[in-house]
Amino acid sequence: MKYSEVVGIHSYFQDVFDIMDEKENYWKRFISNEQFEFILDNVLDCLMTSEEQKKKSIWIQGTYGTGKSHSTSVIKHLLSDDLISLEDYLVQINSIQVREKLASFRKENKVFPVVLKGLNAIVDAADLHYTIQNAVNKAIFKTGIEFNTKTDFDLMIEKLSDARLEKFWDEIIGRNQELSMYINSKNDIISELSRGNGKLLRILTNELKAANLVIANSSIESWLTEVLTELKNKGIANYIVIFWDEFTSVLETSERKALLNEIQDIAELSKAGIYVYLVTHKKLEVLESYKELREDEKSMAKARFREMSYDMQPNTTYHIISSAILKKDQEKWNNLKKKYVDENIGVIDVINKLVQNIPMRSLIKEKIKEIYPIHPYTAYLATFVSRNIGSTERSIFKFLNDDIKGFRQYLEKNVEDISFLTADYIWDFFMEDFEQDGINKFDTVVSKYKLYYEQISQKDEIHIAVFKVILLLNILYKMTMTATISDEKNLVIPSVDNIIAAFKGVYSSEQINVVLDYIDNHQIIHRSPDDIFEIAFTSLPVKQVMDEKNREYRKYEDITKLVNQYPVERAVLEKEIKRQIVREVEIKFIWGGENDYSIRNKLSSAFTTSYALSIVVVLFRGDTKNLNEIIGRNERPFTETKHYLLELSKQEEFSNITFLMMKEPIGNKRLEGYVDNIATSVVAKNHGLANDKEEYEKRAIKWVKEWIRAIVDSPDAEIVFRGESVSKPVKLLSNYIDTEIVKIVFNCGLEKAFNLKTESIWKKQNSKVAVESFIFNDTRSELEEKLVGNLSYLKNMIKNSVGDYIIDNKMEFRDNVPAEHPLYIISQKVNEAIKVAQKKSIVNLGDILSFLTKPPYGIYQNIVSMAAISFVLKPYVGRIYKEGTGKLVDKNIMRDLIVSLFNYWQEGKDRDKLAIRFSTDEERRLIEQLKKLFELDTSEGLVNTKWTIRDKFVKNHNSPLWTLKYCGNENEGFKKALDCLFKFTKTIDGEIQQSDICELLELISENYIDLSHALISSDKDHGLKCYILQIKDANIKQEEIPELMAYMEKTLQENKAFWEESEVEQITWKWLAIRNSKSNSSQNDNSKSTNWNTTDNFYEGVYGGSFNGSKVEDRQTSDESDEKTLQNYKGNEGANNNKTATKSAENVKNRIRDFNGTIDEFKEIITRIIDENPTLAEVFERFFG
Repeated sequence: MKYSEVVGIHSYFQDVFDIMDEKENYWKRFISNEQFEFILDNVLDCLMTSEEQKKKSIWIQGTYGTGKSHSTSVIKHLLSDDLISLEDYLVQINSIQVREKLASFRKENKVFPVVLKGLNAIVDAADLHYTIQNAVNKAIFKTGIEFNTKTDFDLMIEKLSDARLEKFWDEIIGRNQELSMYINSKNDIISELSRGNGKLLRILTNELKAANLVIANSSIESWLTEVLTELKNKGIANYIVIFWDEFTSVLETSERKALLNEIQDIAELSKAGIYVYLVTHKKLEVLESYKELREDEKSMAKARFREMSYDMQPNTTYHIISSAILKKDQEKWNNLKKKYVDENIGVIDVINKLVQNIPMRSLIKEKIKEIYPIHPYTAYLATFVSRNIGSTERSIFKFLNDDIKGFRQYLEKNVEDISFLTADYIWDFFMEDFEQDGINKFDTVVSKYKLYYEQISQKDEIHIAVFKVILLLNILYKMTMTATISDEKNLVIPSVDNIIAAFKGVYSSEQINVVLDYIDNHQIIHRSPDDIFEIAFTSLPVKQVMDEKNREYRKYEDITKLVNQYPVERAVLEKEIKRQIVREVEIKFIWGGENDYSIRNKLSSAFTTSYALSIVVVLFRGDTKNLNEIIGRNERPFTETKHYLLELSKQEEFSNITFLMMKEPIGNKRLEGYVDNIATSVVAKNHGLANDKEEYEKRAIKWVKEWIRAIVDSPDAEIVFRGESVSKPVKLLSNYIDTEIVKIVFNCGLEKAFNLKTESIWKKQNSKVAVESFIFNDTRSELEEKLVGNLSYLKNMIKNSVGDYIIDNKMEFRDNVPAEHPLYIISQKVNEAIKVAQKKSIVNLGDILSFLTKPPYGIYQNIVSMAAISFVLKPYVGRIYKEGTGKLVDKNIMRDLIVSLFNYWQEGKDRDKLAIRFSTDEERRLIEQLKKLFELDTSEGLVNTKWTIRDKFVKNHNSPLWTLKYCGNENEGFKKALDCLFKFTKTIDGEIQQSDICELLELISENYIDLSHALISSDKDHGLKCYILQIKDANIKQEEIPELMAYMEKTLQENKAFWEESEVEQITWKWLAIRNSKSNSSQNDNSKSTNWNTTDNFYEGVYGGSFNGSKVEDRQTSDESDEKTLQNYKGNEGANNNKTATKSAENVKNRIRDFNGTIDEFKEIITRIIDENPTLAEVFERFFG
């Protein structure tokens, strides 16, 4: 049984609606819809508004075959027909508001419709006028009412009837060859003009102009105004609306700009009640005639029209098709519909999918069922094509009437052979439109069809049908690229789901998938990672894309470069691997195809975080034949790489690395999909196509995402660790690593403690609160009270495997603490490290304990680690000193030390804050002795004691400590003790050695009484005075001491506590030299031009005087000469004090080098020196030769 025996097309059905030639009441078959009612509502607003600026003409845009002509006819009838004849249609208008607004308008108003269609042989503005006049005249003629307003044609007929011009017309008819083509007599002319022959009217008008016989024609705007006035006066209508269908053709002539301007002027009459209703298939702004306008003209054109779009809506299509289909045998049709539609769950699902976001879905669902045997998806896609691509030759309505590739052709098929008309028919019917479309450029899709049709046709009908539907969906999907309606996009995406839906009730999902696999595997159209068979629409040069593909392929022989290029996608796999591992994990990716040397070399320097679990993810390309052909080699086999890693993992250097060998390769399909899109993206970028570049890059990344997802879902991966391997699903790797491998690598790690794997306390963070909890609380009871909230998990750190505490209330380990408990092990190791470090005077806490950051401990900056280290270092509060400040480390300092300790381990910061000194028994005894000896009130550590002694002695005795040696006690032990004590007060904090401490303690203990007596009996300045008086050969007198000490204080500007014996002696001899010079200077009355009135002036001149004028070149004498000069300068005052003389010589030489006076001034200085010190003459004589 053929379908044609059951169904057909109604005889009244029109595949093209002609507004100029309507069948009686056919307009009423129009199905009112939301979009139509929106337009009607706006038209009524333009007609009824009292605001002039809102009185606008109408511009309707829509592609061919969408029903806009039919909808225009409906609006024409609703505005102009008698109300009684409209009653049966008004109820079909769904919007009550629009229905009431129309009724309100029609109660008092009526439109006089003028209908035009297409170009009408219009070439210029005059033709436009004649065409409109003819159309108006015809409409008036239909009313049967006599009109007084004359057209240009009427006026010309009057001229022809003028007896005075009879001879003129005879002459014109005789000589005008163009005129003779139409007529033989004046009566013929009148007859043609009565029929509205505009061309003839133009010829006659030109002849009259040539003879200076001008007809006083009014403008078209004035003429229309005059017509409307007469219509109103006669009670015929209140408005004129010129309905012009297919107006696009008028604006595609050579005079399009002038015509558009003219039509604008007519549209401006809307303020007077004369409207233009233009129906086009293009928006105003895309017309060439619009683009040629000046900016002010463009603005004017936009202001005169209310623009609206009319598209074919699916629900309208379903109504039209169901109304068009004739059920020849209703019973048979009902049975077929029941079998293939009503009782087919798959088809019902498709219908539900199509109507899920449509108003009145129940009604629409029934209408879709009524279009059987057209498949629901076919009807939807046909609507989509018509709305976006339709032409004058092809539309959904023409499809229904077509007996070659359309519905009528399908009706000749047997019902038993195929249950639905599927969407491949739409491809066949519209393919010529796709091929000829110059706007959307579907060449890529059409070329794909031509290229592979023959290959696919070798298969079977289902392969051909599915192939065509994929191509159709690609074209429709391209049309939605800029659409904002996601539902519409979703229904035309060339996805597996949509392809299957298009054949529901015809072919099974299994049958469709077989075809899809064939198309994908044979690289006819690639299946994307998200199951979309999308064809790349690009006009980019194919050769450039292919060349770029070759370059891109070569980048990814090592496939990890692809993964590392996309950190967001890589993180998905990393997250899966880390999922159940609480401690920090460091993951590196290597390519399984690397050679042995390269793998070893990369792994040697791969890991930088000692406390993290080291994991290597090994990835493979697999069978990538396209890449292999380009580079000329295959990838190293999986088994070979596995064998090498098994051996490598046995070696100590790599024994803590976990190797995860992924068995899901990227494969040829994924790599080809990625490279193809990324290459196109690069070429698009080179051509400045930013949007295309971004789109293709997104598609490329999808392939990477799909591969990562496939790895995560893979049921099999190899774990290689310390020479052994085990196979696990990827989603179970994390648990296996956490339970089996972590405990081996970090066998002393804190995660081994009972129930201490809460993720929050292992998160990398600096937790001062955790430190304070363990440092500041002295009993376990206090600690338990403080460990609340997130810190409550730390209680498990100090418990054993059965939940009992391993520490007593004094915060000390119990005797039965398990030897394998990680906190106990770490405590023992820290104590051992500190014991070894105590042999040194100063150590860096971060350095001596850095071993804790490595396996098997793996301590790092987190709540649990910081709590553990706080517990372990708590016993050292009050037992160590802070280097630099010398302060005894109390709880606050210990807290800060631990925070700095983790900053150093984690980020390399605060190392300088971690220097400490250990407190020994000798040190504590020494501090006590010194506090007693010097009567110190308090002292925090040895360094602080040193500072306090120094400051107090200078304050009380105004002398350095060593001066007590010269106060009368000749005991050598006493003197040695003072020398050692002075050395101690001057020693830099970090250089105090344990041996120095022991020596000083012994000397103070042996000489304590003498030292104590000296400190008590010595008055202020006494020790320093005693020393000065005993300087050999200096012969300092008692009365000279105040002047000498004042000079010392001026010259030795540092604290007296630091004055050395040698420095004091040197200054003494220098003072003596100055005194002698002063004496000699006062005896010399014949001073030179330089002013040497005082000794100070003289020495200021020698040691740094500054003069203006030309500068003296630097001259340096030998060190030997300088030494001799100083010896002579001292004369008999103490030749054995060479050190003092040498230092003075150096000062003088430096000042001479810095001298910047004139040469004459320098000569004066030298002469003066020789006058005052004749012994120097020998030196200068030798110098000058």
